[in-house]
Amino acid sequence: MTNILRGKIAEKGFSITSAAIACGLKPATLHRKLSGSVESFRVEEVIKLKKGLNLTDCEIDEIFFNPPSHKWDKKRRTIMNNKKIGSTLIDLRIKAGVSQRALGTAIGISGNAISNYEQGIRVPRDEIKVKLANYYGKSVEEIFFNS
Repeated sequence: MTNILRGKIAEKGFSITSAAIACGLKPATLHRKLSGSVESFRVEEVIKLKKGLNLTDCEIDEIFFNPPSHKWDKKRRTIMNNKKIGSTLIDLRIKAGVSQRALGTAIGISGNAISNYEQGIRVPRDEIKVKLANYYGKSVEEIFFNS
């Protein structure tokens, strides 16, 4: 499977080092992971690769999920669920007419943390979920479990 990723990197016109830099990864980390299996990639790294290399969902599926292993199927569901939650958070923030920085300040976290939640890179801790729900006048369940 890492051979498919190597092929995609070359197809996009990157060397492994330049691909790592474009994706915000350390070149040594990408070299090491490419010498192993795709299961060594963390969810955050898959998201960075997708964004940095401009990979489609189909390409991500081809590289990381075919044939699907139980472990990667669970990671894939996690990525998709985090993206749904992120999409909900973006919609709520835009409807409220506030910036990521302003929202973060209002609930006591950074604008970068809000960005990570909206991109699906991270999921807020429970106390932050409550603060977000209170800010938007919704329940935690409405925002995080019905996404």
